[in-house]
Amino acid sequence: MVAICDIVKKNDDDSAATAATSDDNSTAMVRKNSFVVSCKIINHRSTTNKTTKKLSLTSSNKMPFFRPSLFSNVPPTIRFCLHDENKVQKPKKSIRKLLKWRHNSLTPRVIRRALLNSHFEIVDADSRFWIGYWGRHWKTPDFRQLLPYQKVNHFAGAFNLGRKDKLWTNIDRLSSKNVKNGEFSLLMPKTYILPHDLSLLKQKMSQDGQLTPYILKPPASARGTGIHVVHRSSQIPRKKSLVAQTYIYNPLLLYGSKFDLRIYVYVTSFNPLKIYLYQEGLVRFASVKYSKCLSTITNRLMHLTNYSLNKSAAQDENIENRSETGVKWSLTKFWNHLKHMGKDVDKLQNEIIDLIIKTFICCETPINSYMNEQISITRCIKILRFTSSGSPYSANYTTKPWCNVGKDTSLHQKEAFYIETFEKTGKIDPTILDDLTGEDLRILIDLEDEYQRRGDFVRIFPDQEANSRYLHFFETNRYANLLLDEWLNQYFHIRETGLKLLEEHCKRKAHVATKRCD
Repeated sequence: MVAICDIVKKNDDDSAATAATSDDNSTAMVRKNSFVVSCKIINHRSTTNKTTKKLSLTSSNKMPFFRPSLFSNVPPTIRFCLHDENKVQKPKKSIRKLLKWRHNSLTPRVIRRALLNSHFEIVDADSRFWIGYWGRHWKTPDFRQLLPYQKVNHFAGAFNLGRKDKLWTNIDRLSSKNVKNGEFSLLMPKTYILPHDLSLLKQKMSQDGQLTPYILKPPASARGTGIHVVHRSSQIPRKKSLVAQTYIYNPLLLYGSKFDLRIYVYVTSFNPLKIYLYQEGLVRFASVKYSKCLSTITNRLMHLTNYSLNKSAAQDENIENRSETGVKWSLTKFWNHLKHMGKDVDKLQNEIIDLIIKTFICCETPINSYMNEQISITRCIKILRFTSSGSPYSANYTTKPWCNVGKDTSLHQKEAFYIETFEKTGKIDPTILDDLTGEDLRILIDLEDEYQRRGDFVRIFPDQEANSRYLHFFETNRYANLLLDEWLNQYFHIRETGLKLLEEHCKRKAHVATKRCD
């Protein structure tokens, strides 16, 4: 039996910050809950053994080490605990010796403590055997070195989400394909990629006049590093790699200060696309009250909301016009504040979810292309943080524990048939759920097991109500997305019936791979 776990990582800008502030409940809980959704033990024979069954039973006040699947003959998941939670039961030595985590200096303290509390051993970076890694993004070819039981906290090609220039390129591409309805035009402000678009930007600034400021950002940095607000083209570096956007000069203010929303999004798979939204988050404030005066345009504490910039300034009594809010609220406090003001919170939340789903749709084609090229078995997950302006900032994870199954001709034919039917009619043929293959069953089992252990996450895609709206936006129609859509269409409201159907297949081991893992 081989232990496999799927972890979530925020992007590099928060790794160091969180290591220093690991007691922050919001970031700690989102990471812990992400462990729960995707951590799985793989038995290469796809059956649970007696040891697994014993450890799934509660024999003391400690939590069971394994969380059983909903289905027979399906591997369980590892149960992770934070450092201040009751430890899980210690597994037998034969399992414990497999729980190796590769050391990296960027692994946040909250993750290291959770690993140790869950009976993992953190081993040297040059160790040959490990099952989990959390660190900087790998170079694309490095993903080919991953073994079937190893997990890393990045997707191959994730820079298509994490880099602001790549993100804009992907959004702009899909926006141009949906010009009539303008579905993607508001996901991200018009962005100029410098120095390539420098002449276009200067022309636009000349038309706008000096009263229109622009914000300049490095395409791949974070924590407020390298961000500047300018209002003259002469202030723009001529050769530096940057992205430029019109600065929102009349922003929504709270108690006179700028703010943004930090919303955590967890992706367990890109094929099929599965997205979870964490129910808690952060509201970040600038530490100095906002002013439209151009003379304040260089005041980063007024114009930027990054916590790393504002956390110390908020306590400095010598700073004029300090914000009255502090530098952070919980998202729950913010929603309650809006409700008290009579605002339609449900509408705003639905608009944010719409933004999130569309952003992933814009980027799923290039990411799937990299994943298919570099990784034979899906073993990545990703967490992103979306701000209120619609600009996602990347972070990472790891996922799929199933053995790789070679696809025979009949399976290719089935997939091609249902994809072609959807493309011609715009509807999914309900017979897609007839004669489910082993691979079909594994996809559906993963969906239901993940949903069962979702904790404080909400699955926003696939969704039984939203899918019909979004599927036609995908550049590539993928069989697995169609399969999950029809499954939820038929069984979401009668879930027990669907679970019984899957259980019947699992008892017969119809889901078990018949070909060797790569």
